[in-house]
Amino acid sequence: MIDFREVDFNMCLLLYQELANRTVLRSPRSLTPPITFRSYTPLTKTEAIYALQAIFAVNDLSIVPAGEKLLLMLPTAETNKVPALLARKAPVSAATNNSPLAAGSLDCRMAELRQVADLYQELSGRPVQIAAGQSLRFTIRSQTALTSEEVLRALDLLLGLQGLAVETQYASENLLIGRLK
Repeated sequence: MIDFREVDFNMCLLLYQELANRTVLRSPRSLTPPITFRSYTPLTKTEAIYALQAIFAVNDLSIVPAGEKLLLMLPTAETNKVPALLARKAPVSAATNNSPLAAGSLDCRMAELRQVADLYQELSGRPVQIAAGQSLRFTIRSQTALTSEEVLRALDLLLGLQGLAVETQYASENLLIGRLK
């Protein structure tokens, strides 16, 4: 049974992540009011996932798969941008192939762009700078264990949802977070 009465959307999203067993990367433009929903009969896991996707759809949000462990959530009107976003190649690979980060260990709430850059730098082993005038707040909580490579991919996708990208600076080992080209 699901019984949401003016539940914060983030709580609804956490339940969805748990049921889908995937990490949801959310566009900053996918904000919604509190959710009210009640099921009157028991739901299977599949039915609960479907019900939550219906709630998202009613709020003009779409869920798009981005590999085996990630999902993108964005306004339905912006889903046309997804193919180009998914086709982008990462500018670097992970510097080390450490054991995967445990589920839930990547837990950033209202983090600033500097925190993204620091994490990207740690995983890629390359200095990361931020272009002037760029700012961002983001939230991500990993639902599944993620490798360093998968975390870099998740960060690239999160930045892309905000119109930003990590690029290699010309004739340098440094990386730069700036506007998506």
